[in-house]
Amino acid sequence: MAQKRKAKDAFGAPEGVLSAFAAARLKRADQEAAGVSPALAEEVATTPYDGHHSSPGASTRVSRGGSPNDAVEENVRLPPPISYRTNHLNVVDDDAESMTLLLGINEIACIAGEYDVTILDGAATIYGFLLRPESGVQRVYAPSTHALPVITARRGPTKVCLRSVKSSLRTLERLSPVFRNIWTADEKERSFKLLQTSSENSSQRPLSILDTDDASQGILTQIAGRVNERDGDLRVITLGPKSSGKSTFNRQICNAIAARTPKKRCLYLDLDPGQPEFGPPGQVSLVEVRAPILGHAFTHPASKKSKSYRLLVTNTLASTSFKDDPEHYIACVRDIMVGYRARVQGKDAQPLIVNASGWVTGLGATVMIDLLDVLGITDTVLIDGDYPLLAGPAREKSEVFYKLPRPPARPSSRTPAELRTMQMMSYFHSQASSVPRWTAKPISSLKPWLVSYSATNPGIHAIVSYGQAVPPEHLSEILDGSIVAIISIDISTDTTAQELLPMVLRTPNGLPYIPAPPSGYLVPLDPGQTTTHSLALVRAIDPEMQTLHLITPLSESEIAGLMERRVMLVRGNFDSPDWAYLEDLYSDETKDAGKKEVAEGKRPWVRLREEVGVEGGVWRVRHPPMAGQISG
Repeated sequence: MAQKRKAKDAFGAPEGVLSAFAAARLKRADQEAAGVSPALAEEVATTPYDGHHSSPGASTRVSRGGSPNDAVEENVRLPPPISYRTNHLNVVDDDAESMTLLLGINEIACIAGEYDVTILDGAATIYGFLLRPESGVQRVYAPSTHALPVITARRGPTKVCLRSVKSSLRTLERLSPVFRNIWTADEKERSFKLLQTSSENSSQRPLSILDTDDASQGILTQIAGRVNERDGDLRVITLGPKSSGKSTFNRQICNAIAARTPKKRCLYLDLDPGQPEFGPPGQVSLVEVRAPILGHAFTHPASKKSKSYRLLVTNTLASTSFKDDPEHYIACVRDIMVGYRARVQGKDAQPLIVNASGWVTGLGATVMIDLLDVLGITDTVLIDGDYPLLAGPAREKSEVFYKLPRPPARPSSRTPAELRTMQMMSYFHSQASSVPRWTAKPISSLKPWLVSYSATNPGIHAIVSYGQAVPPEHLSEILDGSIVAIISIDISTDTTAQELLPMVLRTPNGLPYIPAPPSGYLVPLDPGQTTTHSLALVRAIDPEMQTLHLITPLSESEIAGLMERRVMLVRGNFDSPDWAYLEDLYSDETKDAGKKEVAEGKRPWVRLREEVGVEGGVWRVRHPPMAGQISG
């Protein structure tokens, strides 16, 4: 049995405190880095890729139609991951807010933290995106949870300006240890740090860099070329097991398309409910990507108001896996593709990038083979591995098939479950706006929506349980403090709503619910007849007033739009939101108050009569609508 990680190993030790194991590891990393001679480093850094040199494990490309562009732009082999040392960089300007570097061709700069990057002269690449002076300011998120992207000069000399930022995302570290010790600050307290070696970071852990090898660079260039050849009518999927680099490569595909095609945008189909790219776990969604992706999933939640990552449609599975109901999963994907085809019909097509699940054996492979027909994939990238059930159909169902060597495993300071927690926290603390913003207030202090479930004035029509049925007498206990999906049915046009009305029953304390059949499993609602709006956290249930206290990132206008529809809450197999219960304890602002309430025998998470929001007001959701009303 694997040993459990200690908290200090997962979230870092205090500054200046280093265990014997960590000290030995850092010493070994320095020795390995020092073993790279300056001459060898210079040779590696200045050798461009001309498209004729092969490398071990180079990609294999099979074409069955079309003539992809075989030209490959200059590429450079970066130093190996985990242990690295860059050349001494030419710093031409260095002040309290910014740093300007002058890079020679193929010279790299590795920066940890969060920063805005601008190319003043020349050209450079980062995360597969080609930066030029006309690219403007781009925000980069480089936490220590993943491999760090590097800036590589593509012309010489290239002048790069790095500017410190004050991001609200960074404030989430006050609410949970999973966000702590992942950002880096330098001696001038800027939000970024220029690293010369892998051991040069405050988290006391060696870091690794994001290595884009020859094979990956060649495939990225070919895919971008095919987008131009086909006028955007391209659907690309990357297949591979969990933790094999699919998400990273998909980001690079989006960035290559944004940098090398006239339209500079694409559509992203998120089909991995466990590790999605743009939304909370438990969903499948379609997002329009209008800007390069220069960070990890928890740094860029999509929304309908976002200028960079606009959410077009989403369907809920209410679970981080489709193993219990693959038919519903396929139905959700098929519904999204109907909307996708209607969107591109008669218009200029946009390339579609598909983020597939990492389940590539057994049932997962069978479902993916069925989805290949639903998606109409044109280009498949298969990460090298043993997938006897999936590899053959993936090759046959694609016009162009690429085989990509599996990248070396990179260390991560967070487990998949912890990364899902970070993504869920980022989602619930995000604020509806055109640019990403987060609030560092604990969930318990956010203004809840009071939604009536009474028979005479319902804002919630019914509660639906996907998966195992819940005994009605225990529904309130299970629902309280859980995460649910908000879905709706248009009552003016949808006959399904009328069919569901007779099925609604009530628990002893009045909660409306749709009963399960004798089998114990309720068939999920047809995604083609429903609309998924958001996730919500059930803050509390007030049986006396017959209201639910809901926390959701939906804006006031979006809530008002729900009032002409039959609204339902879907509970299923979401991860338990333990992070929400503990935010008060971790928050610096409420730590003393939390201790006082615990001493008085009160539980701040479940109190119903607290004062929250502006001047103690609480937003109320009624049916029919009374948008914007505040109770005193």
